[in-house]
Amino acid sequence: MSSWTFGYVFAKIMIYLIYAVWFSNQYFIFILLLNFLIAVISQSYADVMAQANINMYKQRSELNRECLIRGKAFGQDDEINVLILSADTLDESLESKWFTFLQTIRKLLASTSSTFEENIQEG
Repeated sequence: MSSWTFGYVFAKIMIYLIYAVWFSNQYFIFILLLNFLIAVISQSYADVMAQANINMYKQRSELNRECLIRGKAFGQDDEINVLILSADTLDESLESKWFTFLQTIRKLLASTSSTFEENIQEG
């Protein structure tokens, strides 16, 4: 009878151990997948913010072009040879925004210049 009692207790311990391992596995997988989800969302956010910076300056340049077209329509034929970039120096986040802007412009100019050089070599 003592062996039956030992087997019964051993079986109960094994059942509880199986449940404990299963729950710990589920918890581990949940944490792991949540980490992947956070990584994907943060990468997507970074991509969107980089694209937003590019779009902002494209829209600003389109507004400048539109202003020149309207100026010519109203008889202002002055040619503009100077580009002035100004920013508020009291802005605390200026350095990071300006650095991001410069990096974005450098990448855009590098890709544009390489495409331009390829077109020149082909033509």
